[in-house]
Amino acid sequence: MESLAVVPVPPASEHSGEALAGLLVPQRQAARDADWPTLLQLSLNLLGAAHGHGVAIRAVRGSAAVQAEAAVEMAAQLQDGLAELAARDDHAAQAQGIREHLQGIDASLATRAGPLLDQVAAGSIEPGPFEEGRASAAVLGQAAGTELEAGLCVAAAARGLLGLVHWVVNTADPGSPDLSRFDAQLEAFQQAHAETAQTLRAGELALHTACADGRPAAVEAEAAGLSGTVQEVVVPFAAQQTVGRGWVAALRQAGRGGDAEQIGRVLAADALLLRRAIADAAVAEQLRLDLALREQPEPVAALLQASGVAFDAELPNGRDTPLAHLGAADDGDFVQVEGFVVEATADREADGKLVGRLVVQDASSQATAELATVFLHPPHVGITLGCYLVAHGIFRVSSARLQGRPGVEVDALAPAALGQAAWQARLWFTAGRWLDMWRSNLNLCWSLGGHTAGPDDSEEPTRGAAELIYAPFAR
Repeated sequence: MESLAVVPVPPASEHSGEALAGLLVPQRQAARDADWPTLLQLSLNLLGAAHGHGVAIRAVRGSAAVQAEAAVEMAAQLQDGLAELAARDDHAAQAQGIREHLQGIDASLATRAGPLLDQVAAGSIEPGPFEEGRASAAVLGQAAGTELEAGLCVAAAARGLLGLVHWVVNTADPGSPDLSRFDAQLEAFQQAHAETAQTLRAGELALHTACADGRPAAVEAEAAGLSGTVQEVVVPFAAQQTVGRGWVAALRQAGRGGDAEQIGRVLAADALLLRRAIADAAVAEQLRLDLALREQPEPVAALLQASGVAFDAELPNGRDTPLAHLGAADDGDFVQVEGFVVEATADREADGKLVGRLVVQDASSQATAELATVFLHPPHVGITLGCYLVAHGIFRVSSARLQGRPGVEVDALAPAALGQAAWQARLWFTAGRWLDMWRSNLNLCWSLGGHTAGPDDSEEPTRGAAELIYAPFAR
């Protein structure tokens, strides 16, 4: 179509989403097979590809993509009208109808198409060339800068980081715990957690400030800084999961259940912090890509509207209640329970609703408690036997979710309300398209366990990297 010929069309082959999918799919297979060398290589490739495609997408969106985006929109709007006009016998009426149609969409486009329309009116050509707009739109739809590819680009960054985490968890040396140094080791674990949390918060706060100040260049710089920070801290921090798991096993074997619980509690918080880091990186990448657009999509626009919005998020926390103390007096109370996972299954209720079932055990008292998780399949999100889990929810003496047995119905967080109250929560929940910081928005976290190979229909809670297999690349 001559009127679209002036629009620079970005190359589709080199920067198409197909190249990113060509890495995401094999990474999933590597997780299925527990093939750690391949998972490492593909995860690193995904991070590199995300960076390269990100550069291309930002360049396109900052220049030719602005025109390309408009061309795609116009081609779509023109398609039906042109098909109808092309069927008319009166060439002058065709030309006038097309001219009016273009004028209503974009006056400059109508002007550029003027010479061609004059030929249509004179009957010297047919309006068939306008059908080329469909081909142009198809090409543009696969080019760098489209929403599809931008989404895959962010998915590549998130999946690359998640893959590195599980590679570390499954290959790092757990060391040989010296139980006589328990106090020092616990303090070291706690300090590493506090320092990592502080580092992430500093990056998030700097990004919040830039958004609140309304400075796009500063937002881009702080988003890049936050993404880089995450890549620096994820691997060494993930290694603490493996080392800690070795300590937990040694302490439990020595009959020191209370000490094992203390380390397990830190590891569960660490795992949530790792998810937070990946969520931060995903949103930072999305911000960098979408800042180049003329208009930002709603989630990003909401992040940019940070002025006057409180920063720190406060999540609902239940009353810390030892498992051995749960009883009739706690019926209907919002509680926090924790322990080592000894059972993890899932089933569907009569109406088809998926409900997970967990049993956690206090290593000190050996007391247990059942937990119900609506819309969450524990083995398929990576909850493994022996991991330490912390959950917040309502204790029921007779829970309908547990066929009338006593247990805790894990609470669902409210993303909209939390995001309205605090920018930090808004940031975390924006990542949900690529990675849920809280799976199914349920208020629980668990330490990361090892991963065994198995078929996709496996129900065994032995696959710590299951999220790489079952979760979609993007929602």
